[in-house]
Amino acid sequence: MSVKQTTWTGTTDGSGDSIDDSPYPVTGEILMVLVDGTNLTNGADLFLNPIYTDVDANEILGEDIINNGDVGNAALNEFYPSRPIEDKAGASEVYAAAGEVVPTLFSVAGAKLRCTVAAGGNAVNYRITVVYRD
Repeated sequence: MSVKQTTWTGTTDGSGDSIDDSPYPVTGEILMVLVDGTNLTNGADLFLNPIYTDVDANEILGEDIINNGDVGNAALNEFYPSRPIEDKAGASEVYAAAGEVVPTLFSVAGAKLRCTVAAGGNAVNYRITVVYRD
């Protein structure tokens, strides 16, 4: 296993929105996501999702890796995303003895990642870096 990263940039449109995909597919566990949102409007919304295809070859987005409603006006936003572990049926969460949800890293299997920004300001740039272990 090695640690890798992929970085890409995006620019919001006149309404402050942007949809930008990673330059290549990612396979592995997401360790960290860095967002340079210095130019984005304070309180901009940012989502990060894997992009998959259904049986009819239509794009579908996987589970939110990041769903944050407060990026922007910061030199660097750091995220360390995790999700609850599910049981074998894929429904129930696994709990520790103290009743706390047991987290695990997000795993992505050969999918590009999509960064969606909303309310980010008119025609501003941002950069996203995803660090992952393959």
